[in-house]
Parts: sequence; C-alpha cells; structure tokens
Amino acid sequence: MTRYFSKKLSSLKKNLRTPHLKLEISLAFSVCIFLILLFRILIYHAGFGVKLGQQIYLTAPKNVPIERTIDIVMAFDDTYAQHSAAAMASVLLNCDATSNFRFHILDGGISESKKEKLVRIKKVRDFEIKFYDMTKYDWSMFPNSHIHTTVATYYRLRIPEILPRNITKVLYLDGDIIIEQDLKELWDIDLSDSVLGAVEDANGINSRTRLGLTRRYFNAGVLLLNLDRFRQIGLIKKVTRYLESNRERILCHDQDILNGLFNDQYKEIPLKWNVNNIMYRPTIDMKHIYSDQDAIVARKNPGIIHFTGNKPWHWGWIPHPLADEYWKYLKYTEFYSCAKRDFALSKVMPSHVAWIKSNFKEAMNKLENYFSL
Repeated sequence: MTRYFSKKLSSLKKNLRTPHLKLEISLAFSVCIFLILLFRILIYHAGFGVKLGQQIYLTAPKNVPIERTIDIVMAFDDTYAQHSAAAMASVLLNCDATSNFRFHILDGGISESKKEKLVRIKKVRDFEIKFYDMTKYDWSMFPNSHIHTTVATYYRLRIPEILPRNITKVLYLDGDIIIEQDLKELWDIDLSDSVLGAVEDANGINSRTRLGLTRRYFNAGVLLLNLDRFRQIGLIKKVTRYLESNRERILCHDQDILNGLFNDQYKEIPLKWNVNNIMYRPTIDMKHIYSDQDAIVARKNPGIIHFTGNKPWHWGWIPHPLADEYWKYLKYTEFYSCAKRDFALSKVMPSHVAWIKSNFKEAMNKLENYFSL
C-alpha cells in the first residue's frame, strides 16, 4: 500500500511540471474560491423568510397614555458602545408609545464622547438613561477567556445591589442583539414564582451535561430578572461560593454561574425572544431540547435577534443572514457616520478579491515547489 501511494505521489510531482496540470490546478483553485464566495453571498441574502420589525414607533400614535415603564439593563465598555447603541435604537423603534423606557448602563469604561452619543439617541424617541460605574469593583476572581467577552459580562451579577430598591424587575440585554418586536409582550411575562426568565441555549444539552443540571440550560444574553427574589437570596455571596466550588467546570462565564445556581428556579420564555446564530446555521455539535420546528418558527418571526458567534460588524466566510439589521438600526445613532461599514459584505468583497489576486500566484508557486522536492 505504501509503495502504491509513493508511486502516485512521484507521478503527480512529475506531471505537475507540465503546463497542462498547472492550468488544471489553477482552475480548480479558482473555482473553489468562487464557490466559497458565492455560498457566502447566498447565505447573506437568504433571509429564510424572516418577518422583520416594522419600526412601529414611526407610524403608531404618539399621544397615548403610558401604560408601563420598562427598565432595561445593558453592560458594556467603550468598545461595545457602538453595538449597544444599535440595540437601543431597535428597542425604541420597535415598541409603541404606550411604553416608557429607562436604560441602566453598567459602565465598564465608556468615554464621555460615546456617552453623549448614547444620550443623543433621544432624537429617535425620548427615554431615561443612567450610567453606573462598574470599574470600581474587583472582578479579578472571575475567569475571562472567551474571544467575544470581556469582564463586562459579569457586571449583570451585581444588578440587584446596584439598581434602586424600588426597581423590582428588569430586562437584561446583551449588546449584540437587535429587537424586532414590541417588548411589552416579553415584559408582561409573570415572574412572581421565578427568579428569572430565559430562553434555552443552542448548546443546552451539552452544557447541561457538563454542569450536571436537571433542566434546560439557558442563554444569559436576554434575561427577565426578578430583583426582589435576587435581593432576598444575596446573589453575590451565592455566586462567590459557586465559583469557588465549580471553577474548573465553568466555560461560559456568568452564564454557567447563573445556570448552576438557578437552573431549577427559572421560567422558560418563548424561543423567539432570543433567536441566536445557530437557528440560521445548524451545527451538529450543538445539541438542544427545543425542536427543529420550534427553531424554524422562531427564526421566521424573531422577537430578538442575538448575534452569537457571527457578529454583523465582523466579516467571515459564513455571514449571519440578518446582519443588515444591525446596520439598519445603527443608522439612527451618531455612531453610524464613523462606523467601519467596510466590514459589511458589499464593502469588503472588493478587498477580498484583491487579496485573492495578489496571493494566488504566490500560493501556486509554493504548491509547485512542494511537489518538486
């Protein structure tokens, strides 16, 4: 068998020196690159029959009584200010005028200029906003090793102690989300018997097994929090004890911690309120309890798009098909004018074509030299 492959390799090395085979390899390489780029374009513009938000605030009556005040907590640093601004704009545009919004920003070092830009989103719709300095706390005990996270991911663990005592319920939102439906349906979910409400994670079964949990493992990017219950149990003390006992098993940071502590005390909320990347690009390594049909229904009518993995401001071979939603809502903020829009497919494609052209000849020379040895 070894002799057979040795002969085949020798024959290939000999034939590679002929112009005919060189041309075939060049064409094959070019076709592969073309197919990859075509696949990316098709995925990017697929849409999957999604029903997107209609920005109802722009058309709904404005002079109506306020029926509810929705307290929203977001945690981010200077780097994520732009992305969180897009999320804020999507909240304001996709909820009708019967809701008043108070944004509580857990500040991980946001510059004054970016704070001013966040405040000026009020030109879209009036709201309240308050910043809480989170850099004064010691976060050194918390593990931080994921490419898409910073220590800001742990800020939500101090929400019950930081926010005023008269605020008993909040909606926590990650910065890499876009709202597509009116939040009043989500906000009105009853949490009286639960500490929090959340959606099952796309890798729920694997994570549940890793942590030894009994119920569905939830994603912490969108959380309804019952602050009264959290204050009664003393969250930070429980977090510290759990972290000390389970540090080696924790991979997904505060999400693992919250699941480990409250997996038997949370309320499952509809899948559409945290539609993540995997629902548009199934991965065999990700295992969950929700069915494929549940995922189809959620992704066609998302309440909240959560850009887990594929970020719309990054460029990758397989883009998120709804990445344009991020840019659509960023346009309503002052971050848009200085945003690096060349990360969008229509802008970045020419640069990648140029890169392929400049490196193609070098790659072919290396391949020829390898087989000539």
